[in-house]
Amino acid sequence: MRSYLVKVHCCGTRWIVHVPALDRWTLVTEKSSIKQIARQMISILAGAEPASFEVDLVEGRALSTVGEFAPDPGALRRWDPAPTRAPSR
Repeated sequence: MRSYLVKVHCCGTRWIVHVPALDRWTLVTEKSSIKQIARQMISILAGAEPASFEVDLVEGRALSTVGEFAPDPGALRRWDPAPTRAPSR
């Protein structure tokens, strides 16, 4: 089973979730959602079923700002999950 390294950096009140193998990162506000968001990002970007891979979370360094993590916007690409739509009535 494939395993993806996921580096997690504390950034003020948020968390940066970085998947080096996919060259993507995103921000989360809830620490409890880190693994779920990482798994969602990998599944969508790698085209893999969530049960087909492992997620290896590794603590990164504490950062003051997102700019400290990705000072060159072209070097790392940010991933934004699709917004969740409310069910229509």
